[in-house]
Amino acid sequence: MRHKDGNYRYVLDRGVVQRDRAGKVIRWIGSTTDITAEKTAIAEQKRVEEALRYSEAKFRRLFESNVIGIFFGDIHGHIFEANDIFLDMVGYSRADLEAGMLHWDKMTPPEYAAQTQERNQHLQLMGVSEPVEKEYFRKDGTRIPILLAIATVEGYKDKDDFYSACFIVDLTRQKQTEAALRESEQCYRYLSEALPQLFGFVIRKGNVSISTKTGKNSPDKRLRRDLVRDGSKLFILKIAIAPCSFGRKH
Repeated sequence: MRHKDGNYRYVLDRGVVQRDRAGKVIRWIGSTTDITAEKTAIAEQKRVEEALRYSEAKFRRLFESNVIGIFFGDIHGHIFEANDIFLDMVGYSRADLEAGMLHWDKMTPPEYAAQTQERNQHLQLMGVSEPVEKEYFRKDGTRIPILLAIATVEGYKDKDDFYSACFIVDLTRQKQTEAALRESEQCYRYLSEALPQLFGFVIRKGNVSISTKTGKNSPDKRLRRDLVRDGSKLFILKIAIAPCSFGRKH
């Protein structure tokens, strides 16, 4: 029905026909109710439901793509659903998951207890938790370094459980690279400190000779013994290897 303002409104018409004894129509009795608000609300609800289905479909694609580890759990430590890459990270099977064997609280080493408590408090207040580095125990007891971010899922029936989506990135390669870099830096630092005390170059009549330095300030007698006066390639090789092997068992 067109309103006075020019806009169309949804209306609900109801009526009955009143007749005389001969069956002739005397009058119509009825009512017209403006249901525009109800129809608009229904249309909005359908729009929201469609958007939710679209969002869930996109998230399901991310979940199943195994780009990163994802699991759904609650604040009490339960893990209800997980994708394959997360299960592979922690060494559990889907059968283990379905049997209820995965609990993120039991997978968390005890030294992260304070971090976990702080994260849960932040999750309850804000609904999200900023990414943090921590570790999980694998099924075989070894540890895996991870980056963990959490967001609560709205509309879950048990709000006090804080049902959440957890996103996990495996940091194993990054930690290995960082360890290798630290070892490399230690090697070069050792070399820079050790070489000036270990040997000197003496130039006589155009010939270069190497003379080792002795004394109690020499940092590594084993390295000094490895110095070779003739054969520069062997000499350089031993200088480069010895510091990087420092502290290792031979």
